[in-house]
Amino acid sequence: MLDGIVEERTKGEEKAEKEKIRKEEKEERMQKEEREYELEKLRIQAQRIANIPNSAENVQTPNKPIHETFHKFNMQEDISLNLTLFGRHAELTS
Repeated sequence: MLDGIVEERTKGEEKAEKEKIRKEEKEERMQKEEREYELEKLRIQAQRIANIPNSAENVQTPNKPIHETFHKFNMQEDISLNLTLFGRHAELTS
């Protein structure tokens, strides 16, 4: 009778130990997957940054001098039209 109780108790302890080991392994796998995910995310960010060309390289010098590209101001015309044209030309040249 005592042997049965001892045996039952040791089986329960072994089962609990196996369950604990299984949970620890699962936790380790989850942490490993999370680290791999973060590493891949950092790789993608670094690759994206590396693919962005230097802004100084993208600057294009205008073919014409700026004063030739802008509409000449006429005092008899509506000022809002001149401001609109100036804004559009500024966007095109920048």
